[in-house]
Amino acid sequence: MNSIDRGDSLILSTAVFPPVEYFVFMARFGRVFVENDEHFNKQTYRNRYIINAANGPLSQVIPVKRNHDRKTKITNVGIDYNYPWQRQYWRAIFAAYNSSAYFLFYQDELKSLFFEKYNCLFQFNMDAMQLILTLLQLDVSVGYTGKFVKNYQNALDMRYNLHPKEPIQVPLKPWEQVFDEKHGFNPRVSILDLLFNKGPESVLYLKEMANQGIQS
Repeated sequence: MNSIDRGDSLILSTAVFPPVEYFVFMARFGRVFVENDEHFNKQTYRNRYIINAANGPLSQVIPVKRNHDRKTKITNVGIDYNYPWQRQYWRAIFAAYNSSAYFLFYQDELKSLFFEKYNCLFQFNMDAMQLILTLLQLDVSVGYTGKFVKNYQNALDMRYNLHPKEPIQVPLKPWEQVFDEKHGFNPRVSILDLLFNKGPESVLYLKEMANQGIQS
């Protein structure tokens, strides 16, 4: 039996600063395999994330370079730096979270990663994931699928369920958000929102939600 094909394994797509529910699943399983042999899918978390801004939810889409005449493997998708999206997006993050309880505590490490120039979207996503796991102090074993498999028999496959247009997969207890009095609680936000608002308590929140909301 493949090492992935285990009941304690989780299959995820790559994602840029993934939504909180993505990390709830990681907290529940502890053994994660990221798909690295699929074709790039548009309008997914693979190159977008959502923050809570003053005017409401704001989707920030990392511009990519890929083959337009045929499908492009996820590890061959580049990042387009033809306009200064890093500066623009970081300003939006700063405006949204500068008043949050823990933004100043985490901003230096995140900004340093954010302004690096990566040739490959997949590598940026993976480095961002590893940094977030470190900041969360969430102990998760992360590997790669290696070869595309359409259906896994035993591992939980969430590659296509965690999607901006799909229902939230686990119920999330509201946490205090910067603009919640104005816009209400938004459960679809990036893990950055939880980290900036709850800080070191974020990992406890993720484990609590994992134990309450996910059945393996």
